[in-house]
Amino acid sequence: MSGLVKKNIFLFFKLLLKNKNVVVFVISMAIAFVFWVLLALNKEYVTTLTLNVKYGNIPKHLVLKKPLPQKLKFKIKSEGWDILSLKKSQSENDVFIDLSDFVSSNFILTSELKNFLDLKKESFFNILKIYPDTIHLDFEQIARKNVPIELLLDISYANQFSQSGKIKLKPYRVLVTGPKSTIRNLNKLTTEKITLTNVSSTINENVSLTIPSKMNITMEVDKVNVIIPIEKFTEGNLSLKIKAPNSLSNSIKLIPKTATVTFQTALSNYKNVTPATLEVFFDTLKINAKENNKLKLFVKSKNKFVKNLSVEPKYVDYIIKK
Repeated sequence: MSGLVKKNIFLFFKLLLKNKNVVVFVISMAIAFVFWVLLALNKEYVTTLTLNVKYGNIPKHLVLKKPLPQKLKFKIKSEGWDILSLKKSQSENDVFIDLSDFVSSNFILTSELKNFLDLKKESFFNILKIYPDTIHLDFEQIARKNVPIELLLDISYANQFSQSGKIKLKPYRVLVTGPKSTIRNLNKLTTEKITLTNVSSTINENVSLTIPSKMNITMEVDKVNVIIPIEKFTEGNLSLKIKAPNSLSNSIKLIPKTATVTFQTALSNYKNVTPATLEVFFDTLKINAKENNKLKLFVKSKNKFVKNLSVEPKYVDYIIKK
């Protein structure tokens, strides 16, 4: 603030204090405002409070099929002072509902809770209504089951890198507790989706499990450890004999009899790629005794961590023996 502005403010208040009528007016307005607030807070008002709900004492052999509401809304009538006080402490005023009192019924009328609430300890509060007016209870026999976990993964790799081994989940199964009918039909749990891009090193991280919507179940753990081995890939090639079915081995002649397979695999897996893990073959349905067409070659690998397979030549000639 500049010196000129400060000087002007000082002069304004100096003049204000010299004018006794203005001072009296300001003080009168302040007093009037205080009295207005006091009078306003002494009047009765209707307002709505939202309180957290806690449930307890469910019999050990039972469980609720659906989650119960975690909050209740109270429409109350009281003086302003009391409402102001309650508003300040509303986060501390949890509502506790003892479910052992309602096992034989399938609902709770919230109007019947009024006499058990802490709000009623203070006579100056008048509870007009509670929302929702009914809490539906659906008790069922409790059940437990070990359920497999499925990883939801969207991954892309940096150039020349790829997955070099099996993905490991720890644990790969989780103990789930819940209503018998729900547990019976629960065959798997999924993780939160992991999205990874341009990956060039092994992934090792914890991922949260997701609970299917509207299922009132609990899990022994809520996270799993995920390890995805990632390595740099190298290229290799092998010369293989073209495989013909036993039924045709003596009746067809292939030209040439061998083909070269080119592949990519992790450095640590390279020694495991052998002629026994690769196969070059052709579609026998394409053989035509009347026409000496070429046969297209295909290649497959028994090793899961071999990719980008190609074969040369792509076609071979054949002669059907008489």
